[in-house]
Amino acid sequence: MTMTTMNVGLIGCGNISAAYLGLAPVFKDIRFVAVSDMNEDTALARAKEFGVKARTVTDLLASRDIDIVVNLTIPDAHYDVTKRILDAGKHAYTEKPLVLTLKQGKSLADLAAAKGLRIGSAPDTFLGGRTSRPARSSTRAASGVSPPAPRTSWDPGWRCGTPTPISSSSPAAVRCWIWGRITSPTLCS
Repeated sequence: MTMTTMNVGLIGCGNISAAYLGLAPVFKDIRFVAVSDMNEDTALARAKEFGVKARTVTDLLASRDIDIVVNLTIPDAHYDVTKRILDAGKHAYTEKPLVLTLKQGKSLADLAAAKGLRIGSAPDTFLGGRTSRPARSSTRAASGVSPPAPRTSWDPGWRCGTPTPISSSSPAAVRCWIWGRITSPTLCS
């Protein structure tokens, strides 16, 4: 089966965008072509750093050369930006959390299905490096050691593992606590 290379646009040129753009060459079937940010200077700097074009959000969404848009905006904006991506007829991939409410998630899922598009979101941090060692320790469960117990809770004002906290004004802001064992302290500190 032959896979077509898909062109990718990125909205939100903050800290995490460098990781996405820097690792893009590892993936053979995607190519970043443009970035956008509400701060034009930030978009221009990131575009220059990675050899892509800087566009306004409106221009990026209207671009015929973009198939997928990666949404790296702040969590409070994820729903609105992802909806605009889908409305523009493009597949959407969003940094976590995908949305802040179940109603928003259902709305995006329904819109994507109606348009024949796909939506996706980054996995929560419990799949990342912070807990890979405790996760491997689950094989010790047979010896009486408690296996890891990942837990995500929702409350306002704080988010682990990121320099950009979620707005404390959001009633559904994410707070992620990962526990190695029930008796251990959180790994998100």
